[in-house]
Amino acid sequence: MGVRRLVAAAAVAALAGCSGVAPDGTPGASPSSDPFLEPRETDATGPLVDLGAGESFETGWRYAIYPREAGWCTQLEVTGAVTSRCEDLLPSGDETFGSIGRETSDITGATVFDGVVTEDVATVWLVFGPTARIPATLMALEGAGPDGQAFVGVVPASQTLTHMQALALNGQVLETLDLR
Repeated sequence: MGVRRLVAAAAVAALAGCSGVAPDGTPGASPSSDPFLEPRETDATGPLVDLGAGESFETGWRYAIYPREAGWCTQLEVTGAVTSRCEDLLPSGDETFGSIGRETSDITGATVFDGVVTEDVATVWLVFGPTARIPATLMALEGAGPDGQAFVGVVPASQTLTHMQALALNGQVLETLDLR
């Protein structure tokens, strides 16, 4: 598990991006209500499946998944910017977390974390202090095809994420990723 945590921390650090201004020019407003753009990857084999949208800490987001011949891609829109990740998104073996990514808004400074967890997860906590944590939004993937759930959570600009924690419905900690 130690190598997995190091890989997760490196992936999160390497996936930093940026976002822009909402279509109406309002910093941090929810992304456009227009349908998602076409899949960013040219080898997509199906349409985008819209999984959810939200706004937190003045940072709006929308999230989708789409198939491609070599697996799945996620697409995250953050206040007007769109990014895709295509890799082994789903958790493997006894791991609870699959792929994890992030986008940092140049407008609000908040960081949007996204990823995939197993179906038995009831809550994903974004932890940024000894007692400070924020729940991520969970979205079922069953309508899209793969097993598991997607999650998106926003951490305010004034905080630094140190851990992600997945909990079962009974409160049992399924996995904790150390991102320091």
